[in-house]
Amino acid sequence: MLFIIQMACAGFGASADRSNQTIKPEPPVVQNTPPIQKNEILSKDYAVAEKALNKAIEEKDVNTLRTALKSQFLPLKQKAVEAIADLNDKTFVPDLIDALEENRGVIDGGSETQIFQEQLNKTLVSTLQRLTKLKFDVSEKPTSEEMDEIVKKVREWCKNNKPKN
Repeated sequence: MLFIIQMACAGFGASADRSNQTIKPEPPVVQNTPPIQKNEILSKDYAVAEKALNKAIEEKDVNTLRTALKSQFLPLKQKAVEAIADLNDKTFVPDLIDALEENRGVIDGGSETQIFQEQLNKTLVSTLQRLTKLKFDVSEKPTSEEMDEIVKKVREWCKNNKPKN
């Protein structure tokens, strides 16, 4: 019995010193994630669109972020604008102006929709300021005239500055 215990402790006859043994690493797990489809980011299913946006943000997929600015979901547009601001990429300026102009219209919905719309406008304006270094004098709830002035200033900026990263 003692012999069996000694054999087990010694590794069945092998040396108990295993420092010379090489351990083969496990092969890495490769995840083949398919590219984001344009229709996913514009999906009418919020969860599908949100998943596509999160992936685009993680991968810094600028084309999908541009497309996300056309989402029907205001919170997803908001998140896309915030991601664009983090990228600090001036090539987005024309897309942000288009999003600002599109968001100026009246959107059907209750007070929650209006709050999302106002918040999106504020984020668009602040991101445009950050990227262009222009200063906009706007009230807490920018008026139509103030929005017109912002659009005019930024379009002029675009003519004079070819956006670069």
